Amino acid sequence: MAFDSTTKRSVENYINGHIADWEWHRNRFDFISDTILRDRLADEFISTRYIYKLLEGMAADSWLLRAQIRLQILSYASIYEAVIHHVLFNVLKNNPDVQSLIEFKMKKIISIPTSKGIENKGVR
Repeated sequence: MAFDSTTKRSVENYINGHIADWEWHRNRFDFISDTILRDRLADEFISTRYIYKLLEGMAADSWLLRAQIRLQILSYASIYEAVIHHVLFNVLKNNPDVQSLIEFKMKKIISIPTSKGIENKGVR
């Protein structure tokens, strides 16, 4: 069952009184040229902070505190991963060191006819 409207308003007032608005979170990613990604990162950032404040307001301890920490680590790691990927493969895509991350020598596949294969040499 959800909080009643008075409790919900109290919780929202507590959280909103301690975190900046969505635009502030979006501006943290002003170096991201992809606006869809920038907006998604802002969503993830503010939601992570929102959940943190909710659990902080509940004075989470024991297993709930560990869950709070785990959620933050996973959320921030996802944000960092998206930022790093964007910077490497969009901003620095022409950098030789970045290109070396995705370019590597492939071994050549050699097709050996059945008549020349191992199974005809008695090897098992």
